[in-house]
Amino acid sequence: MGVKYENELCERLDIKVPTPSGEREVPALRYKKAKGLCVTMCQFGEFEVTHEQSGRRLFGGYERAASAVALMLRIYIAMKDEGIDPEWHMDKVQKAVRVSKQKHEVLSDLTIIESIALHNQVHPFGGEFPWESFDESPFGEIEYLIKEIDAA
Repeated sequence: MGVKYENELCERLDIKVPTPSGEREVPALRYKKAKGLCVTMCQFGEFEVTHEQSGRRLFGGYERAASAVALMLRIYIAMKDEGIDPEWHMDKVQKAVRVSKQKHEVLSDLTIIESIALHNQVHPFGGEFPWESFDESPFGEIEYLIKEIDAA
């Protein structure tokens, strides 16, 4: 897993994801201050949030990488608020997330597992529209969330 591209906020790398026919390398985008989670594109034109170490998908189906990045950063902030390190082994992350009962403002007052379940069930019905303003778009949300991570 080597870094292919880098700027001050993020880096592009390849990670291995499990598939029915064995492991496969896919491109991933990781934010330097939010390690452990990344955005991948296992299927062309569809972005998902992935646990970097295991390559396992948490949720996805986004048409824009920015939408997946915004949700990834929200999940990251909630995990860090609870002392859950996304860089842990996937089994440990899953166990911590499942037992957590803490609701998070950044997740619209849902627990982490409720937010992941919601996005797996009803996504993506909002926020993928070209007429939205910058503040309503995932790009504006990413800018806000990066400031939240920097302030922590």
